Amino acid sequence: MKNLYELVKLDPTLKDNRDDKRMRKKNEVYNLAKMKLDSWIKMTLISEDAEIEMKQAILDLVRSYGFISVWMYVFEDEPEILRQLVKCFPGTKEEYFDENGRVKDVIK
Repeated sequence: MKNLYELVKLDPTLKDNRDDKRMRKKNEVYNLAKMKLDSWIKMTLISEDAEIEMKQAILDLVRSYGFISVWMYVFEDEPEILRQLVKCFPGTKEEYFDENGRVKDVIK
């Protein structure tokens, strides 16, 4: 996921930004996801109930805002959230992801 930031074109210095609104929205979602990552980490230290509520809040935001690749990038070190992100969207093929929610190397 090292180059995912560039892949999903969050870098405002890229010259080929035909849809500036979409890029701005991705940046907005990226910043929101970073804030929610900080909140998630804090909630995991407080209680299981707080963790469950925060997880649900994050999933609600993902469904609302979209840009799942941005959320996957921000939460790349949080397997519990990654697994839920995979389940969050109907039609996502879970067999393409490992037990930690990371993309499997399925192309041979």
